[in-house]
Amino acid sequence: MGLSWIGFISLGVAFCQGVEVPKRLTMPSGGPGTATNLAATADYDPAQGTNATVKLQWVCAVPPGLEQRMVITIFKDGFERGAFDVSGPLRSNQTSLVWDKAKGQAIHHWKVLTLQPTGWVASATATFEGPLLIRDRVNKSPKPPNLKTNNPQKESPQ
Repeated sequence: MGLSWIGFISLGVAFCQGVEVPKRLTMPSGGPGTATNLAATADYDPAQGTNATVKLQWVCAVPPGLEQRMVITIFKDGFERGAFDVSGPLRSNQTSLVWDKAKGQAIHHWKVLTLQPTGWVASATATFEGPLLIRDRVNKSPKPPNLKTNNPQKESPQ
């Protein structure tokens, strides 16, 4: 499943498929109508290239709301200052998302936003550490020993 990511860089409010998503998340986290039990499992397979994946899982809000979004940042204050990424719309009953934009071993902070009839509500913040990525695999074979040839020099005729 492909995801559409919006980076919040400029002032204002972002719109994704017609639904307004807050630029800064200053609302209280957790509480009624929010997703719970957030968990993340990071994975990296060097044979598959240089991208890590993270499986994000949660329990949907009760009531489930109209839709959900996942927001993530590597900055401790990223939600407050608008420095986070947001997923495209997620079904109201969706309970997991595979994310492929982990930033190395950085600590990632993430939440699930649920659109309730009264507006967006945010889950409590969860964290995970991105996996160690091996970006450059170098195949360095050992250098052969410095071999000296045993060629006696031809004697010149006298």
